[in-house]
Amino acid sequence: MGLLERLKSSTGISLTHRFLSDGDLKCIDAYGIRNREATKPIPHPTTILIDREGREVWRFTDKNFKRRPTDADLKEAVDGLKRKP
Repeated sequence: MGLLERLKSSTGISLTHRFLSDGDLKCIDAYGIRNREATKPIPHPTTILIDREGREVWRFTDKNFKRRPTDADLKEAVDGLKRKP
C-alpha cells in the first residue's frame, strides 16, 4: 500500500492532486524559483496553478517564506479558471 492509500485508509482523506519530487532541481530551475541565497538548494515558496492544457495560469512566489497566498487568493484564481472557455 502506497503513501496516498495509507493516508486515505487511516484518515479518510483522498488527495487528487499531483506531487512533485525534484531531486535534481530541473523543475525548480525551469520555473526560476531556486533560492540562490539559501545554504542548500531549495525553492522560494511558490504556488502555481496549471490549467488542463499544462499552461501556467497563476503564480504566487514570495522570498519571505512566512507569506503565502490566502484562501481567498487561491479561490479567486481557481474561479478565474472556471470562467475561461
